[in-house]
Amino acid sequence: MVTREERLDAEMDNLLANVEEDRKLIISALLNIRTEIVKSLVLVDTELIDMGVDPSKTTEKIKEEW
Repeated sequence: MVTREERLDAEMDNLLANVEEDRKLIISALLNIRTEIVKSLVLVDTELIDMGVDPSKTTEKIKEEW
C-alpha cells in the first residue's frame, strides 16, 4: 500500500519532470523563432544591399544620406 507521503512525493517528482520538459520545449520554440528572425534579417539585408544601402549603418545615418 502506498502511503499518502509517498504519493505526494511521486506527484511532486512528476510535476518537476513536467516543468523541465516544458522548459525544454519553450527554449526550443524560442530558438526556432530566433532562427526565423535571423533568416528574415538576412533577406532584408540582401534587399537593402541590392538597393545600394549599407545595412551595417544605423537607420538614422541611412536617413541622413537620403
